[in-house]
Amino acid sequence: MKILRLVPADPSHRDWALSVFRGVVTVRAESEERARQLATAAFGTIARYLPGEEGCSNPWWQVDRVTCLEAAEDGYPARARRRS
Repeated sequence: MKILRLVPADPSHRDWALSVFRGVVTVRAESEERARQLATAAFGTIARYLPGEEGCSNPWWQVDRVTCLEAAEDGYPARARRRS
């Protein structure tokens, strides 16, 4: 699996109202799509709109809102280590 970093481009954009977290997310995933899915599951919120309101889109899925970069393996063990 890869270590991927999801980096928000503009956390002040209104689409970030659909996320409880607006910082860099580091995940271990097999693909960019899976990394974005994990971030959405962890931090996404449900949108509530009134009739006539313009909606927002979840930012974790938007390539112009969040850049996905492959991170170096250093500092990220392949498995969680058990503490004795």
